[in-house]
Amino acid sequence: MTTRIVTFSAYAAVMTMTMSAPALAAEASSLDAGFFVSLIARIAVACAGLLLMASLFDNSSSQQEAAELTHQELDNLAREDAQFRWEHIEDRVSECFGRVHNAWGKSDMSLAKDAMTSWYWQNQQLNFVNEWSRQGIKNVCHVDTINSITPLLLHRPNEKTLEDARLVVRVNALMLDYLVHSESQTILAGVEDYRDIETVWTLTHLDGEWKVCDIEDSSVAEDYANACRETIQSRSHMDSPNQLHA
Repeated sequence: MTTRIVTFSAYAAVMTMTMSAPALAAEASSLDAGFFVSLIARIAVACAGLLLMASLFDNSSSQQEAAELTHQELDNLAREDAQFRWEHIEDRVSECFGRVHNAWGKSDMSLAKDAMTSWYWQNQQLNFVNEWSRQGIKNVCHVDTINSITPLLLHRPNEKTLEDARLVVRVNALMLDYLVHSESQTILAGVEDYRDIETVWTLTHLDGEWKVCDIEDSSVAEDYANACRETIQSRSHMDSPNQLHA
């Protein structure tokens, strides 16, 4: 709530100063016009910076809240199935992360088929790896260190079973990841250097094991965090005494 108020206030300040600038400039005939306009521009830039910081803080706090809520759900389910213990999930995500990137680097997704759903590894092979190979493109990737794995959402299509449960996590890793044309050595995407890269991975619980079923850009992390909060709130409403005795 506080971040939303800060965001609105900063936005209002920018709009007020922008709309008032012509009138203020006209009245300030004794001041140097260039200096006055420069001052307004600096204030506007500072307010824009506040807007950005407030937005980033809001995203960070909502994803932290989603992580805490998801951890609580996993802890409860771990009493029924050890596969839902966070320590096990963290190890499994790390394993899948390394195997999938290794498979991409070797242009052979079958190397990671035990870490992915059947449909997903074949989809990656046919639509990406084979297509890159046809165009003479290679994906160069190597994972140096996984910095963090953060849960964002746990979805269970059927509350009566743990099978088919889906877990969304945000993975931050120091790694090398770029596309290069094999013949010309031209880099087509990414950079030829190790850097922190953040992605969002979805794993599904199939046949007693977690398997990767989707990989997305980090820009979707906030959407999943919001979905987590809404799901928990909806569930709490359904479980409330008033709802149960309605």
